[in-house]
Order: sequence, then structure tokens, then C-alpha cells
Amino acid sequence: MLSPQERESEGLMGYYPVLITKSPKFGKWLPQVIGVPGYAGIRIHGGNYPKDTEGCILPGWNRHKGTVEDSQKALHIIMQWMQRAFEKGERVTLEIRRKY
Repeated sequence: MLSPQERESEGLMGYYPVLITKSPKFGKWLPQVIGVPGYAGIRIHGGNYPKDTEGCILPGWNRHKGTVEDSQKALHIIMQWMQRAFEKGERVTLEIRRKY
């Protein structure tokens, strides 16, 4: 039997466009996931702990349970990669899939 969180994520699985837009909350340009049903303003931004997000994506490395390490460094890498893709005329998408 699936938990409520698993049932919710089942309905969200798919591919979503990601754009770089100016975040009113953070006051800077950040990746934004577009078109997720029932959600708006999903960002990819730096943070190290669950308290640092309200449902956004914190990039980094999970070497220790409950923390994300080198989040700003990971965000910088993602932003560079996205900029290069946009300069080539490519689209950037995020896949939401079930954790196995």
C-alpha cells in the first residue's frame, strides 16, 4: 500500500520544463519548474536542511542523512549547464519519477 506522499507523487510523475526566471522571494535568477499540477513557484535553490525548503528542490550531495552538502556549488553547476543548453537553443526538462 502506498503512503499519502507516494500516492501524491504517482500523480506528478512526468517531464516538466525548467526555465531560469527571477524569483520574487530570493530576489535573484533561479531555475523554476513549470507546469507541475497543483504547484506553482517550484524552484531549484541552495539549502542544506529540510527547513531550507517549502517543497522546492535543494541540489547537492547527500553524504549524511538529513543534510544536503555543497548546495551552492551544485546550484552553480546546474545554472551553468542550463545556460549552455539555452544558448544552444535546447530545452531543459526535469523528470519526476518514483523512487525505487
